[in-house]
Amino acid sequence: MKKLILCFLLSSLLLGTGISASADKITKFDGKKVTFSVDKAGTYSIIAADFNGSSLQRVEVITQTLSKGTHSVTPKISLAVGDKIMLWSDLYGMKALCAAHPAGSLSIEGDSGIF
Repeated sequence: MKKLILCFLLSSLLLGTGISASADKITKFDGKKVTFSVDKAGTYSIIAADFNGSSLQRVEVITQTLSKGTHSVTPKISLAVGDKIMLWSDLYGMKALCAAHPAGSLSIEGDSGIF
């Protein structure tokens, strides 16, 4: 199952996803903490993907049951330029809720959810 998730994750990053418009989005990454909003209560996963060039090195998945609104999580793995942060409905449905957010050394904010 772990290999299947990693294969799907890598292909989603390289080929894109069929992301539909919604209010679910990553709104800020300050170098450590990821802030995101969801438009309804449910189970969501923040996925932090650490890359070395095009090679996936480590993945951390933080899955939580959340209420509608804005939430924050702090991944344990360090993220740098070239890494990705994703908001998914969960790992069972593997539905990306917005485009992958590129990690970097600068604080990134936005309201479109597409970075």
